Amino acid sequence: MRLKIFLRTLPIMLITALLGIGALAAPVGAAGTITQTITPTSGSPAITQVSIAGTGFAPGAYTILFNATVVNSGTIPAGGALNVTFVVPALPKGAYAVTVDDSSADPAVAAGTFTVNQTILTSVANAPIGATVTVNGYGFNPNVAVNVYFGALTTPVAQVTSLENTNGSFSKQFLVPQAPRANYFITATDAFTTPASANILFAVTPRITAISAETGGVGDTVTINGDGFTALGSVSFFFDSDTTTALTTVTANASGIIPATTITIPTAARGVHTIIVRDNTATAISVTRLYTINVSKITVSPTSGQVGTSVTISGNGFNSGGVIDFEFDGAAFTGVTSITAAANGTFTKTAVIIPTTSAGAHTITARVTSDPTVFANATFTVNSRIVITPTTGTAGTTVTITGSGFSPAGVMSFTYDATPLASSPATPTIQANGTFSAQVVIPGAAAATHTIYAVDGMGNVATASFISTITATLTPLTNTLEPGFVGQEITAAGTGFMPNSTVTIRLGNTPMGSVVANATGTFSIKFKIDAIPAGAYVIFISDGTTTKQFDYIMEGNAPAAPTLVTPARDAKAEQPVVFDWNDVSDPSGVTYTLEVALDSSFTKLALKKDGLTSSKYTMTEAEKLETVPKKAPYYWRVIARDGAGNVGAAGSAFTFTVGFSLEDIPMWAWITGGFFVVVIVGGLLYYFTRRRSMY
Repeated sequence: MRLKIFLRTLPIMLITALLGIGALAAPVGAAGTITQTITPTSGSPAITQVSIAGTGFAPGAYTILFNATVVNSGTIPAGGALNVTFVVPALPKGAYAVTVDDSSADPAVAAGTFTVNQTILTSVANAPIGATVTVNGYGFNPNVAVNVYFGALTTPVAQVTSLENTNGSFSKQFLVPQAPRANYFITATDAFTTPASANILFAVTPRITAISAETGGVGDTVTINGDGFTALGSVSFFFDSDTTTALTTVTANASGIIPATTITIPTAARGVHTIIVRDNTATAISVTRLYTINVSKITVSPTSGQVGTSVTISGNGFNSGGVIDFEFDGAAFTGVTSITAAANGTFTKTAVIIPTTSAGAHTITARVTSDPTVFANATFTVNSRIVITPTTGTAGTTVTITGSGFSPAGVMSFTYDATPLASSPATPTIQANGTFSAQVVIPGAAAATHTIYAVDGMGNVATASFISTITATLTPLTNTLEPGFVGQEITAAGTGFMPNSTVTIRLGNTPMGSVVANATGTFSIKFKIDAIPAGAYVIFISDGTTTKQFDYIMEGNAPAAPTLVTPARDAKAEQPVVFDWNDVSDPSGVTYTLEVALDSSFTKLALKKDGLTSSKYTMTEAEKLETVPKKAPYYWRVIARDGAGNVGAAGSAFTFTVGFSLEDIPMWAWITGGFFVVVIVGGLLYYFTRRRSMY
């Protein structure tokens, strides 16, 4: 079975083998076949890539001809297959034949026709205003002028002469004109009867046209100008990678130009940084400019003060993480330790004490330890200062003055307000570090706060306040437990009053005396208390400028009631009546009031004598009393009153009578008289009775 099949197929196999041998023996010049026509069939020179494929070509060298221009060449491999590409050459606008010529003697094989169209290319797809852009044109009509337009087809930005447009190709440069950020067509049109025209999109990008400074320090201001931004669009300025917090934002005008914008360099470390100007209409579009912080800065707060002032030193623009040391007038700052700058190049050093030094401007320096060339200075002005001990006292007090911050070349002098002061030593020495020490004696002056001035004659002045006090005493002092009394002698003394002034003493508004103080305001005076009512008073001691006052308490104890002597109780007094009573004692002195009345309530006074200074009073003839009976006697009493007006209580009143009255006849006299009256009356009756009987 298998043999039959083999015998049947054998003739076919032999025929196939013979055909194969015939093909190998075929002549080399056999024509090839294009299996794929050129693709594409139209396009632009320099940018369009064309593909050709075919079979049956003679192995060996080949060339691809575009019109008469070789655009590709190589070797066809065994088998005669062809598969190549080429770029359309620079030729004028038109249709051109494309052929394949292999190594055989046969004519070239036509691959097809390719139509060349005009096109333009730019050296860059986008650029800022003022940038130089090269435009290349291909496939135009040859040897004619070409105009290149930017945007509107009005005024060309470039013109190509006919001599420059050879073979329909040209290359020309132009400057991007003033325009806001946008996409614009660049158009090239030749001057042929039937013009060839081509365009390409071109984007205007923003630019910084000017920057006032590219180096400086933190806090410096930089002015930036720019254009090419979106018309009437928002434009923000940023520093480094922080594009969320704008330094400032402005609005571009209709031409895309931003106004001259000033920004302040934010806090950042020493080194190169980036200023970013962003078109907010298209946030991905921005322009940058490098800015180098190469200036370190420090500030001192406060900027002036006295020796010993605590200051804070703040710095910026230093090396990130740099170690900072401090100097005062070029020397290491005593007692001030180093500090490490933060990542942003800043630091703050507090509690830095200004050392003892002379008056004037001094330099504080912050310097990077690892790089001494990186430093910054600030000026601190040392003001003069004095300290006085004590700060209060009276005239004649010795005060020690110590000073700092003065000029070693100066000569010290002192005044007390406007009064020159003698000092010890007479000419205090100002040390090289601006210090001195001296003593002065406080002169007499009003009790108040006064100013001591220290002047070195070099324009440096310092002041200190001295509180001048007045010391005054009153001896003895009185109070409610130990009050004063009329006639009491008081001593007033004082120091620190106005020199050579008249010091007056007043009890209330009543002058009590005066005395002249000496050159240091010291005085002493004695005076007596006048008769005044009991109560509280104020004694004033004054030199006309300063007044001291003291409370004065006048005693309020009433004197005792006087003890009556004569006329004795129920006595019959002889006219003129002599009244006598015992003396009453009182520190303020005593006067008496004698009252004689017809009633025990003393509402019907027969006699009243006030202000009696003696404990005895004899009535005058004019004051003679009328005779009264015992049943209606006179009443008398005495009331004591002291110099302070304190009135004592009246003691028990005595009664007395004066003159003759029937009540003065004793009983025996009345009996005897009655007897004689009876006898006489009886005798007369007897006589008249007898006589009548006789008649």
